[in-house]
Amino acid sequence: MAKHFYSYQFDMPYRATYLRNWEVPKYYCPKPRRRIRGTTIISNSRRQLLPGVPRPPCNPFGDFTGTWQMPKQITRKVANKLNGLTDKAAFMKNCRRIAAAPLRRPERYSKKAPAELVAENKPDEKKTDELETPKKAICPIHDF
Repeated sequence: MAKHFYSYQFDMPYRATYLRNWEVPKYYCPKPRRRIRGTTIISNSRRQLLPGVPRPPCNPFGDFTGTWQMPKQITRKVANKLNGLTDKAAFMKNCRRIAAAPLRRPERYSKKAPAELVAENKPDEKKTDELETPKKAICPIHDF
């Protein structure tokens, strides 16, 4: 019986480094990126691609690399290729540049005059009266 019980004492054979299982680290920005461009509609109401919309060159099912497509040995060069990132410093610099960009204001891109925007934000008394008096809900099952 051991004097010092260690709950992970039999864990070594199952560690990823011992089993030679490891994954390529993926770098992400500290905060999610903001959308810079507006959304463009590329499909109709029936979910069909609109005519004239170019298809992207990438695979629609993703760029998954299975076990059998992997090389026998994963070197640093192969790991960077799998990660899709060759220069981490440049990637993080770009993340900081995007985070420091000023926010877009919706008034600047709106085609309405500022007086119309103020009039839209002003609440109407008629709308508040309708909200204060709830209408009776008609239920065929519980209507007595």
